Amino acid sequence: YLESPYLYPKKEEVVRSRHSNIFAEQVSVHVNYVPPVFPKTQEDARFINEMLVRDSVFTHATENERKELVNSFEKVSTPPKTELTRQGKIADFYYIIHSGVVRVVAQDEGTSNSYYVMAPMSFGNKTLMYDCPDTFSRFTHTDCVLWRIDRCTARRVIASKALQSEYHTKELLRRVPFLADLDD
Repeated sequence: YLESPYLYPKKEEVVRSRHSNIFAEQVSVHVNYVPPVFPKTQEDARFINEMLVRDSVFTHATENERKELVNSFEKVSTPPKTELTRQGKIADFYYIIHSGVVRVVAQDEGTSNSYYVMAPMSFGNKTLMYDCPDTFSRFTHTDCVLWRIDRCTARRVIASKALQSEYHTKELLRRVPFLADLDD
């Protein structure tokens, strides 16, 4: 590695530029994080799990991670015209429509376009991954039953499982005699 500023960018510049398009807040998690658990039937849990398996955000989630995520989904019943997300605002929840119809509205330079979605459907994936404003507003069109999980809980569940896995791997490696004296 040459010490010339013209040949190599500074390390902090590389890190900053590589992550410049990621807008996720930092998640603080402890190894023993216990997420909230909301009651649900086995049928409801199976429905939520199937929806998570179908969502690209959760394709890499382990069965244990999905189980904790499923347990953390809260059931909400909403009347028509309830605002769920607002275009241009960072949403707080990832939703799964269990029953009912949701109106999706996009406003662009004075024009408004809308369409309707119904169960089984989910939305809010970007909310879980990034802290970017939503591209649509969503309102319940009929009485709806929704399952939702807040973005902090979802991120903490996934991060805590990764942290637990890392912790257990380090513990296992510490039991190997010639690795026992190495630093983390």
